[in-house]
Amino acid sequence: LIIEWMETSAELITPVFKIDKLEEIVNPNIVKVSRTLDGVALYFSRSPIPFVRDTEQDKWLEKATFWGHIGVYGYKRHVLEAYPNLPVSSLEMAESLEQLRFLDAGYRFQTVETNYRSIAVDVSSDLDRVRNLLA
Repeated sequence: LIIEWMETSAELITPVFKIDKLEEIVNPNIVKVSRTLDGVALYFSRSPIPFVRDTEQDKWLEKATFWGHIGVYGYKRHVLEAYPNLPVSSLEMAESLEQLRFLDAGYRFQTVETNYRSIAVDVSSDLDRVRNLLA
């Protein structure tokens, strides 16, 4: 992540992974990312992005690439220091995703593809899953 960041002029960097299961695409606890061909984040959402029009949901993975967000960030210092003074955006409030405040303020996120999948604990069922893994 650090090496990739040094090779870009982006002010923020975050890892993403390819989603390969429909249940992850429709899970609002897995944040999805729409990104440009060179990896710049366009939007983060709890909803499926992209929406695959005129296609049954069970065929979406055949028609589009879906990216998930891991939730780890690299920030340039001045960007992190600016965060508390940035206005809370309506998109941030709607999605409950703090990274949208940065996007709305004009900052750029570079995304880096990884095969690493973290074990997120966002809801109680996640905690049960982690407990089972550790047992």
